[in-house]
Amino acid sequence: MRDKTTFIYGDGLDGKREIISKRGYVTEEMLNQSSLVVLSIGKTEVKRKDFDRINNLLNLLEKKGKESCGKINLVFDYDFDNREIYEINDVCEYMLLIFQKCPHIFYYLLPVFEVATPLIYCLAGVKVISKNNGITESEPINPDIFINCYYTIALKTLEYGGVIGDYERAIEILKSLGCDRYLKLDSILKTNGNGQSLRRSHQGIKGIRKDNYSDLPKVLEKFNYYYDDGETGHVIMAIPETILEEAERNGDLDLYECPFPCRYVLQKGYQMYKDHVICDGHYNDFGLDIDESYYEL
Repeated sequence: MRDKTTFIYGDGLDGKREIISKRGYVTEEMLNQSSLVVLSIGKTEVKRKDFDRINNLLNLLEKKGKESCGKINLVFDYDFDNREIYEINDVCEYMLLIFQKCPHIFYYLLPVFEVATPLIYCLAGVKVISKNNGITESEPINPDIFINCYYTIALKTLEYGGVIGDYERAIEILKSLGCDRYLKLDSILKTNGNGQSLRRSHQGIKGIRKDNYSDLPKVLEKFNYYYDDGETGHVIMAIPETILEEAERNGDLDLYECPFPCRYVLQKGYQMYKDHVICDGHYNDFGLDIDESYYEL
């Protein structure tokens, strides 16, 4: 049972709505255990591809992890437009960019089929074939792209669920979204193991999850993680250049990866070697020694 629903409006929408109505940004206080937040994205935001409020929201959701499951109802303020949102190219492009920023976004969204399906259709490429008596019939423009979209949503949701220790609820979300209508979820579960996408260098360490640090070069994305220990934060898993020779002699480079702050890697530079990131950083008997000013929580 939800005890509070908060409506957050952008541009182009006036008037009061039920429970709580606010303009502007979602705050951490709104994301309590039994809350639902309705975030309305305005036409101006969509046209300008303004992601300021979305970025703020994603940062909060990532911070709260499994506490954010199903908390957000994302809507687009096109009230006087008779088209479905997936018929509006600007909305489809905006939604695609959100998905690129946060491929596991559906973990955070309200897991109700009728609510989430139009958002998925924005990504999947769907056209309307008829509208009668308030009932809209649609079909995929390209069935392969359509199925691949559902597969990607399922895979990324499961991966994230595994990383934050909420794999079972991730599975239930996918069923609520109707993914099992188009996919054999069992086969994805088998290929995805228990949803973990951590690296071997993370074995035995708790409080680590996959990250989505902004403006990273694509080659660094798979090495990007978040250490939720109150000290480390956003990192790139890289091998210190000073111990590369030792790692080579050992033959198992994975075990020599260390959590370099993202800011440090981007400022100091890096190189790729045998599908690993190599970065120059001071390393001693206690581990990596980087100035604390580079760390971001």
